Amino acid sequence: MKVVRIILAIVVIVLSGYSLVTQTLELMPYYVFFLGALLLVTGLAELQKDRKGFWGYMNIAISLFIFFASIGCPQETTLSGLFYLFKKSTLMFNKA
Repeated sequence: MKVVRIILAIVVIVLSGYSLVTQTLELMPYYVFFLGALLLVTGLAELQKDRKGFWGYMNIAISLFIFFASIGCPQETTLSGLFYLFKKSTLMFNKA
């Protein structure tokens, strides 16, 4: 589980760093998905350690919400879709 968490954390950092450097939001659904997977693995690891506390269940619940937000919603309703539409509309108005 620890290796999977490290790999997922590296993937999230690399994808979000690339988006930050290039100033594009095209990869946002992907790194949000991997962030949800990271939280799910962290929550399952907490439950495997027999720590049946609040944070294990909270990580799982938050990861399910993140999966819904990154997969279940159309792109226009996610934050990246809104930024894309805003960027597209400002470019359209700047040409006039």
